[in-house]
Amino acid sequence: MKLLPQIFLVSFISITASLPLAATQVTNDHNELNITGSISINSRYFPEPAAWASQLEGNQISISAEPELNWLACNQDCKIQVMPSLRLDSRDNDRNKFDLKEAYLKYSDNDLHLTLGINQVFWGVTESRHLVNIINQIDAHEDVTEESFLGQFMLQANKQLDIGEFSFIIMTGFRERALPESQGRLRSNVTTINHARYQSNSEQWRPELALRYSHFIGDFDLGVHYFNGINREPSILYANNEYTAFYSNINQLGLDLQYTDEALLLKFEGILREGQGKTFSAYVAGFEYTFYQLKDSDIDVGLLIEKLKDHRDKSVYPTVFNNDIFIGSRIALNDFDNTSALIGAYVDRDKGLSTVRAEFESRISESWKLTIEGQWFIEEDPQEVVSAYKNDSFINIELSYYF
Repeated sequence: MKLLPQIFLVSFISITASLPLAATQVTNDHNELNITGSISINSRYFPEPAAWASQLEGNQISISAEPELNWLACNQDCKIQVMPSLRLDSRDNDRNKFDLKEAYLKYSDNDLHLTLGINQVFWGVTESRHLVNIINQIDAHEDVTEESFLGQFMLQANKQLDIGEFSFIIMTGFRERALPESQGRLRSNVTTINHARYQSNSEQWRPELALRYSHFIGDFDLGVHYFNGINREPSILYANNEYTAFYSNINQLGLDLQYTDEALLLKFEGILREGQGKTFSAYVAGFEYTFYQLKDSDIDVGLLIEKLKDHRDKSVYPTVFNNDIFIGSRIALNDFDNTSALIGAYVDRDKGLSTVRAEFESRISESWKLTIEGQWFIEEDPQEVVSAYKNDSFINIELSYYF
């Protein structure tokens, strides 16, 4: 708890200092500069005692900030975007970080867009798992939901044609996955990754390539990609009393497809991957149906059901989602505060209920937002990956100020 007073002090100073910057905008005849962003205070509570020695227990408080600087030339052809990410944690020093999520220069000329620098690229349509989203490394220090990512240095070219959009990405400077260590919760019994290993000594800086084609065809939203590079999922190897994260080289073909028919969305993501053991396929397929203005109210209620299947050799490369069903509901009150909620459960088709997750968010005022999340790990079979988190169910409350 030594950092706790400093965290609250930094929080108070940061929020106070940011107030005059609210929606800062500087314009002249040549360019436009905008400074926006958010500062958040976060409390994550673990009701169960820690499963592994040296792990923290009880409440964990942190403060985070994500300022965003955006510069746009007056003729709209050149843009600079910078978004650093800062976190200070009261009890887990491994979660303290300063990182660049975005720091790039973008040039646009009609239907051609060129981007150079650190950026984040998201692909995918499904809710329960983002199979095709392979460009950025997952930030496992944030959570285990695979929703937070690290920035990646890249050169990206997007060209829009009548037949669709073509994207070309070349990357270097591979980023290893930062896993929780001894103090951290939401981890397995692996306490320290001693080092990372690649297929050759220079692999971390080898060029990586991604190609993607996307297009709207009637009611269909289609995306097809090819990726050649380093696998974002490390294999944890144990030998000579130490753990090593091994990153293999992979080739991956992927497809994401969404069909829209008013209240109905049909969704599919699938991959074929070579290089991570035997070549295997995986997919997520399902639907989302929304009941708009339920019983003449302003409330929208959506029903989500998705099937997850992963054919990799789980004895060598274990995965949480080898044969599961996701069932969830999305609720939007459509009120002034944009109040919404999402609750979902993962059910292992062989073992039963595995994980339940709930999210709630609402604006408190024009600049403040409250977010509450909870996740409960129910699986106890030691042969299943998720059982490592059986004592790590948590409730997370975050208050954010947007300027």
